[in-house]
Amino acid sequence: MLILLQIEISQLQAGVIFGALLGAFLGLLPLVLGIYFKRAKIGILGFIGAIIGNAILGLILSIPVLAVSIYLIFRKEEPTVESEADQQML
Repeated sequence: MLILLQIEISQLQAGVIFGALLGAFLGLLPLVLGIYFKRAKIGILGFIGAIIGNAILGLILSIPVLAVSIYLIFRKEEPTVESEADQQML
């Protein structure tokens, strides 16, 4: 006996689900780049941010999240003022 389950979802729920799936697909870019460039924490945060942002506001929010996370992955860290002072003391 085959029982088919009918699942009814509203348009809002369908939009959030589709947005989260699209965000997960787009979020793979910072995730892979973060792992490759040894900045996995930023990559994971970009991945999660893309999922949440795309589920809430779509591409309007997820693209800036992706841009910022990719920028943070490629950014070279500058030495802080404290480390320069420590070097001068040596």
